[in-house]
Amino acid sequence: MPTPITTIPTQTSIVGSVPPVATSVSVSPLVTSVSVPPVVTSVPPVVTTVQATSLIVSTSVAPVAPPIIVVKQPQLTKPYTGQTSWKSYKEYFTRLAPCNGWTTGVEKAQNLLIAMEGAAAETVRGLTADKNKDYDLVWENLSRRFGHIDELERAKRRFDNKKQLESETIEVFEQGLRTVFREAWPTGDPKFKENDCMLQHRFIDGLFDPALQQFLRLHARIDDFVTTVAKARQYMDAQEQAKITAISKKPKVRFAAVEDPSPDRIQPIFDGLQKVL
Repeated sequence: MPTPITTIPTQTSIVGSVPPVATSVSVSPLVTSVSVPPVVTSVPPVVTTVQATSLIVSTSVAPVAPPIIVVKQPQLTKPYTGQTSWKSYKEYFTRLAPCNGWTTGVEKAQNLLIAMEGAAAETVRGLTADKNKDYDLVWENLSRRFGHIDELERAKRRFDNKKQLESETIEVFEQGLRTVFREAWPTGDPKFKENDCMLQHRFIDGLFDPALQQFLRLHARIDDFVTTVAKARQYMDAQEQAKITAISKKPKVRFAAVEDPSPDRIQPIFDGLQKVL
């Protein structure tokens, strides 16, 4: 059987009467006065100057120049008709060939045949320019037709008789003398002492001015040919300058105009002469 539960009422009465306690605390106000002098800190202004360097990078690309193409124009060849010395024309053609780029005998022969005209063209008729030796063959035909058998002897005689013309300058006479010397002595060196002396004597003896001849015989006895020619040119320049100076110093003559006397002034003179007579 279950055990019965007994409930006993318990009454607790606590009565406490506590009177109110009034606590008054008087606290005087605490005033703390602190006098702090004003601190003025003067900081000089810091001026920072920043110099800005403007860096300009100039990138210039040079334009690429187009390649220069040089077109070399060949020099025109002067024609040869046979009326002048074939040796002189050969010297001219020999100088012309390298300028035009003619290096082989075939190229030279082709252009030489084209330059022939008149009697010269008839002389080389039938010749070809297929081989290098044809170039020499053309000159052989020209020399037989327009040259002389005793050509060297003829050139030597021309050298011995070479004279300066009245209208010929010293420079032209000198060049002509050198040309005839080369024709007379093709292998001779003009600077060789014997040849130089021969040129000098022929130059002095062939001058047109006797006064210049006498001057050189006195003042160029031991000089070479080049120095003698230089003294001759100086002499002619001095003579020309003297003529110009003489003309500039010539007094100028002015003619005054004379008026015809009037009849009134002449008549009393006639009357006086009649009285005297």
